[in-house]
Amino acid sequence: MKRNALVISVCLLSSACSQAYAQSTNETATINQYDNLQTATISQTGSRNDTVYIEQHDLNNTATILQTDTAGNTVNSYQNGVLNSSSVTQTAETGDTDNITQLGNLNNAGMQQQGGEGNVATIYQSGSQNTAGIVQNGTFFNTDNINQTGSANSASIQQSADESADIDAINQTGTANNAVVLQQADVNNTITIDQSGSLNVARISQQNGSSFNTETINQSGSGNNASIQQDNSSFNALNVYQSGSLNTAGITQNSANVQTDTVNQSGMNNLVGVLQENSGNNTVNINQQSSLTGLGNTAYVTQEAAFFSDATVNQTGGNNYAGTYQAGSYENLDIAQNGNFNTASIAQSGSHNTAAISQTGTSNLASITQH
Repeated sequence: MKRNALVISVCLLSSACSQAYAQSTNETATINQYDNLQTATISQTGSRNDTVYIEQHDLNNTATILQTDTAGNTVNSYQNGVLNSSSVTQTAETGDTDNITQLGNLNNAGMQQQGGEGNVATIYQSGSQNTAGIVQNGTFFNTDNINQTGSANSASIQQSADESADIDAINQTGTANNAVVLQQADVNNTITIDQSGSLNVARISQQNGSSFNTETINQSGSGNNASIQQDNSSFNALNVYQSGSLNTAGITQNSANVQTDTVNQSGMNNLVGVLQENSGNNTVNINQQSSLTGLGNTAYVTQEAAFFSDATVNQTGGNNYAGTYQAGSYENLDIAQNGNFNTASIAQSGSHNTAAISQTGTSNLASITQH
């Protein structure tokens, strides 16, 4: 059975309304509800030329769209299932396109936009108990997409300040995946998070002056964890690929410029940690592969106050260990291990240093220290 239930607050003509609220002009608001116990609310105040549509099916869904001082926005909310909830709040937004689609039960989606223009935000959720949120504050011409399929997944994108021309996408399939993207004062960033499996966690945080960054996290399997954090850094390209289970990759950069960080892990129980502080023009590449006989690889790379530094770690097999440390300038570090149970460690301090370790076989030990 179709039920058209309009719960709309639009101030257009009445004198009593004009005293309390700014008038809205040329607004379009439509609510179509089917089945039972649906709740829909559209409120437009001081807005013009907006188009809002809500459609709900099945049982006890809730949709809310609030617009204040907006112009030329298009907002669509579609829900089919039981006890789904969606909300869109726009304040002083112009020319945005927002779409929320939820299929299943107990899903929750929310969007909040303020003081921006030309943004496109899309949330699609299929399954049960998924949660998605997009917050845009003072952003222009950004594209944010969250796609979640499965159960108990969580995804959020938050943008503020001088964000522009960003493309953020989160795709999650499985159960209990978690992805978070936070950006402040960043320009022309491209962030992509793809997770498949269970209990994967991916987090990207960019703050205060990062620009022209490209971050990509792809995880497949279960129990993977990848985290990227950048502060006051520019021209970064970070890529993390993990396949298998129980992989962990963490990259932290502070006041560092023009880095290229690439981490590839395949197999089981791999661990990578990269830390760069107060350094510029650094390049770090880590590739790890393991077999069932060797299981986990481990690699650490630390660069502090080092300029023009290079670090490359390649490990094939299982239970290999590589630990590096660079401090100063013009360093170059290269570790390659092939086999199982190999251990390599390099520590450099000073300037114009170059170190290389290559091991093939099983249970080899090599260490280089330069001061």
